[in-house]
Amino acid sequence: MPRTQVLAPIISEPVRSVADGDDAIAGLDTPTLNGAIKYRRNVSFAASLFAMVCGGTLYLFSAYATAFAEKLGYTQTQMNLIASAGGLGLYLSGPAMGSFVDRYGPKKVVFASAVLLFTGYSCMALTFNGAFAHSSFLLVAVSYALVGLGSAGSYNAAITTNVRNFHPRDHGFVVGISVSLFGLSAFIFSQLSAFFYRRPLSAESSSAPHHEAIDTYAFLMFLACATGGANLVATLGLTDLSKDTGIVYQRRSSESVHVGEERRGLLPTEDEEGSGIDVRVEDTHSSQPSARAPNPEDRHISVNTSLFQSTDAWILFVAFLLLTGTGLMFINNIGAIVVSLFPLASDTVLISKAQARQVSIISIFNCAGRIVTGLGSDTAQRRWGTHRLSFMIMGAGLLAVTQAGLAISPSMDVLHIWTALVGFSYGSLFSSGPVIVGTWFGIKKFGTHWGWFQWGPAAGGQLWNTVFGAIMDANRPTKPDGECKGSHCFQLAFVLTAVGSLSSMGLLYILYWRRTASYAPLH
Repeated sequence: MPRTQVLAPIISEPVRSVADGDDAIAGLDTPTLNGAIKYRRNVSFAASLFAMVCGGTLYLFSAYATAFAEKLGYTQTQMNLIASAGGLGLYLSGPAMGSFVDRYGPKKVVFASAVLLFTGYSCMALTFNGAFAHSSFLLVAVSYALVGLGSAGSYNAAITTNVRNFHPRDHGFVVGISVSLFGLSAFIFSQLSAFFYRRPLSAESSSAPHHEAIDTYAFLMFLACATGGANLVATLGLTDLSKDTGIVYQRRSSESVHVGEERRGLLPTEDEEGSGIDVRVEDTHSSQPSARAPNPEDRHISVNTSLFQSTDAWILFVAFLLLTGTGLMFINNIGAIVVSLFPLASDTVLISKAQARQVSIISIFNCAGRIVTGLGSDTAQRRWGTHRLSFMIMGAGLLAVTQAGLAISPSMDVLHIWTALVGFSYGSLFSSGPVIVGTWFGIKKFGTHWGWFQWGPAAGGQLWNTVFGAIMDANRPTKPDGECKGSHCFQLAFVLTAVGSLSSMGLLYILYWRRTASYAPLH
């Protein structure tokens, strides 16, 4: 069993347990060492932001999807399959990417992400440009899946490292800021794409050649270099201090933990989760022989299935699935909603601008929701003891209101309001979710645990996207190339998502009652 180091050669007193209000590196009283660790932590945080801002480019697909369909002759079904491949690569790889971060550290994962992003976007660009003998949509789908995998690696490495490096009282801030940049990534690169709107449309692809269109090949190669290069730079600074210095934050039970005693598991059970935080320094360079009896703690936390042996984990997962799936349904189909709300034979340029405007609104308010929820939950928890789950409940309530509004009053005059609220509530969910998972189920296996929760958006998005598509197709005119016009084309979908959001609120209230009425604090 690894021993807990007293650090006598370094500081004059042993490592002590600290509560939420103490300094993040409370046990290290030597100014030089404390300052050095804080410097490395801040550099790592900056590197994680750099990786995040280039990790959310998957949501840029609509910026060049039409060009692929027109030049390579892909059908709408094939384009949807390409988009789904990227989403599945992002979300379904969550447990694997999180486990890799837990096992190998963030640097190797971010380096692999750089290779995946560069390869994925480069292959897409070359396929579009006719560099390969065959331009099958399957090749583009595989390439886009690589982009999804690379994005997942950047996201999981950055968020897991930040959760481990910072005190739990600051998790709302560091998670909110980092995931906000992930959400804002599409908006940033969509603005940069303006530099590539320089090639006029050819007569074959448009009857109005004076209009400008994006140079898709150049833009995709720019994405390959920018995202791959950013992640390479991030590998220089991204550091998991718990591995390099032995500093570990763990939830403290009501019993005191003293130096020299056997440490409790970092994955708390429902009866073990206490009211404070222990800052422990593990001796990662012990002089003891490597052949030793396995630590019971390690055996306990190594069983990944233990997360979902908890009823609370399942309740949280189902609610997260329904809510994030609702947000993704709206995000993925905002273009179709805009087309339906525009009158028949409207100017396609006006429609494209309206679609771009809605995408920008989603991105900006998605970012805002993540920052506000992260900072707000930290502040409310410290000042008033507000449970972090309350912020997820509020996000669910806001999402339910927007779905009801879209079902009752869908029109272009108010669509921007509903779009802003959906973006804000969706961002709020992704800010509060990781903090709750880290607080309830421990941080040593946080990457793996949060990776499993990322299956929620994948399953929920697929569920609600299928519902939305089926309803749209059912209302589509039977004549060839018929477009469904009017709010009746999709209203039923939002009635169903409103019911789903209210059901999720009910699940979260049950969870709130279980956690407050029985055994464990939420904050």
